[in-house]
Amino acid sequence: MKTPANLAQSFWPRVATEAPDKCWAWLGQLNDRGYGVTQVGGRLGLNTRASRIGFALWHGVTLETIEGLEVCHTCDNPKCVNPNHLFIGTHADNVADMVAKGRQARGIKNGSAKLTWPLAREIRALHKTGVYKQKQLCQRFGITQGTLNPLLNQKTWKE
Repeated sequence: MKTPANLAQSFWPRVATEAPDKCWAWLGQLNDRGYGVTQVGGRLGLNTRASRIGFALWHGVTLETIEGLEVCHTCDNPKCVNPNHLFIGTHADNVADMVAKGRQARGIKNGSAKLTWPLAREIRALHKTGVYKQKQLCQRFGITQGTLNPLLNQKTWKE
């Protein structure tokens, strides 16, 4: 396993440092989601996100210290390793940050969505007529009550 000094010597040269308020891009390998990754622990080491390593090095903590926590980005740039843009949090903290910034997949951007905007509007219009019961709408459109109720209550598929 690399010592913190050895890790720092191999880590920081692969960072394009800019002004303290700008993103510092990771110049090494990226994973399929665009996050910087590098091996820790030699040839057989684990790929670790560069942001985790950068955070740990900058703050003088070990990777084990932050195990089970997520390194979150205030800048939402997955390649960024600027310690001024990184904070530690739980998965719930990271999700709350995503929701607060409006970055969660909604509507047709959600890969598991069964509806489209025209269908959502049609379901609401049919429900307003009073002719169709909720069970009938679910069957007709192949959705569950758990999908229908938030749709009708304007909690999902908001215009």
